[in-house]
Amino acid sequence: METDSILSGKNYFGSSLWKKKSEEERNEIVRILCERIDKQGKYIDEERLREIIINDWGVTDSEKADNLLDVVDKLPRGRLSLSRKAIVKLLPFMREGRLESGDPKSDALHAAGYTRPDERRWERVDFLPPLELKYRNPNKIGDEKTRKAVESLKNLPAITNPVVRQCLNEVRKLVNAIIREYGRPDLIRVELAREAKATSEQRKNIRNNNTNNQKANEEAENFILEQGYRPTFENKLRYRLWKEQGEYCPYTQKPISPAQLLGSETDIDHIIPRAQGGEDARMNKVVCFRSANEDKGNKTPWQWLSDTDPKRYEKILAAVKSLPYAKRMRFNQHEGNLDQFVNRQLNDTKYASRYVKQYLNLLYDNKDHVQCVRGNQTAALRHHWGLNNILHEDIVPDDLHEDQKNRADHRHHAVDALVIALTNAKIIQKLATWDKLNKMIISENNPLPPWPSREQFDADAAESIRAIIVSHAPQRRVRGQLHEDTNYGFVENRAPNDTRNLVRRKPLADLSASEVLCIRDQTIRNKVIDYLKEKHNIRINDKGTKMLCSNKNALKKALSQPFYLHPEEKRTIIKKVRILITQGTAVPLYPNRPNSPHIIPGKTHHIRIFEWIEKDKKGNDNLVRKVFFTTQMEVNQRLSARYRQIRRQMDELSTLHLSPEDREQKIREIRRNAEHQFPLVERTLSPEESRGHNAKFVMSLSQDETLEITEYDIDTITEENPKTTLVLYKTGAATQKQLYFSDIRSAYKKTKKKDDEQDDQDNNAEEENKDTSKEKSGKKPVERFSVSPKRIYRKVHIDILGNIHPARN
Repeated sequence: METDSILSGKNYFGSSLWKKKSEEERNEIVRILCERIDKQGKYIDEERLREIIINDWGVTDSEKADNLLDVVDKLPRGRLSLSRKAIVKLLPFMREGRLESGDPKSDALHAAGYTRPDERRWERVDFLPPLELKYRNPNKIGDEKTRKAVESLKNLPAITNPVVRQCLNEVRKLVNAIIREYGRPDLIRVELAREAKATSEQRKNIRNNNTNNQKANEEAENFILEQGYRPTFENKLRYRLWKEQGEYCPYTQKPISPAQLLGSETDIDHIIPRAQGGEDARMNKVVCFRSANEDKGNKTPWQWLSDTDPKRYEKILAAVKSLPYAKRMRFNQHEGNLDQFVNRQLNDTKYASRYVKQYLNLLYDNKDHVQCVRGNQTAALRHHWGLNNILHEDIVPDDLHEDQKNRADHRHHAVDALVIALTNAKIIQKLATWDKLNKMIISENNPLPPWPSREQFDADAAESIRAIIVSHAPQRRVRGQLHEDTNYGFVENRAPNDTRNLVRRKPLADLSASEVLCIRDQTIRNKVIDYLKEKHNIRINDKGTKMLCSNKNALKKALSQPFYLHPEEKRTIIKKVRILITQGTAVPLYPNRPNSPHIIPGKTHHIRIFEWIEKDKKGNDNLVRKVFFTTQMEVNQRLSARYRQIRRQMDELSTLHLSPEDREQKIREIRRNAEHQFPLVERTLSPEESRGHNAKFVMSLSQDETLEITEYDIDTITEENPKTTLVLYKTGAATQKQLYFSDIRSAYKKTKKKDDEQDDQDNNAEEENKDTSKEKSGKKPVERFSVSPKRIYRKVHIDILGNIHPARN
């Protein structure tokens, strides 16, 4: 054992003294060194521990005794899969040469009176039970089926990973639906993700890293306490970053004092911003002055300074040369990568696939009905059977090659499922022989699909895969930003035809051509325009509504240079200006306060569609449909009011003396009333919103809600020959009056620009033009389209699957 090897070293007990100790003495020594508690439960301080080391353990060398006082930091850490009690039972049999587990007749596990987890027996269940039942007491459950399910779940280990819990819940719903429709499957196959085992050197590095992290955290905690602050996680992280950087700010090269570090003058900044896919890891973080962090914003260091201030950028690169290589390279990185979450997802898949097998075993009396297939086997068979080319027709990325899996189409998971379902021991054996021969020839060992005819297999597989309807779970949770970070001032005294209602501060160097003309201070605006005309030959059109700039970078470079309000005297540098903007969705941050700053709500949570009858100019009845956009902020306020009411009534309920049954019924009633009073989707309109008419609620749409759209307004499509498409509702842009949809089969990864388009309900025309220019440049756009609500509800027939079918005009 590693602990034995360390303590028997010459710097500690020494080999001869350590070998004289019995097994019980060794265990007690390790326990005391780690826990610092004696058999009576009293704490052992350092002075007393030294006496025990010298007098009781026989270590007379004072240097060795000093080493033993700190040896706990060098001992291996972690948890074993077996308890100390179980290890004590197993060790005598393992010393005889028996393996821990294996043949029940000869292994140490069975000799000690234990059984392997896969040998445990349980009562077979008819349907997979919810995981929440695992923590219920079976003796307090009267229902026999529920009791049986609880007893079965006791054989499963606890799940702490929320991603895995979600995965298993989806498995339960799918498998139970299959059982209800077709009965219990005779065989279930699960694909295991490919993974590599860590070598001894890798495990050693992990242990060393853990030890070093623990020491660094202890050092940080002591320093923070000395400064009079709480040793929170963030403060310890600040200290570690500060020491790593040499106690300097990497962006300004100015020293950071302890008071500044733990006060309000510094921030923890992501080198690659989270908005660009930067990971939330220490290797992507630095501690810097707050002013520098605000100037950097959601940009990489390269995006921030490479064009506007290259000399400062070179100074930053020189200042971070002492940082670890992985962190240093992030300062050179031009832009972020939105696919950084893939590695974490893969780890979750490894864990989940093993747990799914144990979970599915509850349906059967033995383990033979649930089999596992490795991911590399699935990939090889998919290639040999020619299934990579099935999805090469509908949604195809530009860089997809022949015989390459099309991951842009969600149905590629169904292709894998088909391969897994057809994989058996005979085919795996053929595949192993084929790989061993490494000959691409047709032979009896070629892993051909289990079909009489290869052509018939191709046709059947293509027909089945292409007929699949992809299932998506609607996203109704409230998560993400409730509103934008920027606070805006409200402009009350405007010109009659001026639609600009908000004002905000923005760095002069970041202004676009149109924003220069929106500087609120007329004096500053005129001087900036004159400066651009005289010094940089940047003009304005005849109407005075647009800057004429031949080079798109010329304006940015011109505004990045120091701009003086009084150029003759070279004083009063203008760094930031207030600009006027138009924003129809802004709301007061504090509605009850005068002159409250305004905020722009975050993305749309859902839309509501209402209809009513209005008289037209001729007096005829006209069906009017209108879309109302509900933001995350509005829904959050409604849910907060609901929870406040529930808590208030629960506090009142606690003062009453009720039986457990009456109490449960009262709690259900409280929750039901609160949900009715503060619903997630408001199904009524105020008289102002409905213009005084009797509005009828038609439907609501949340993100990833599945719809069937039937179009009639295209020239080649008539009511006799409609075009019907299954789509996903993505979001709605209130200011643009646009609804965004994507093909239900599409699994294209969104670019940053398109991701912002989905998450921000208030995209302006300038951003839309940038997207258009990207598409014209030849870049493959995301498979998403936008339609105005007016066009959809007058010329397109929409059905929410399984719910409501609104009539079309």
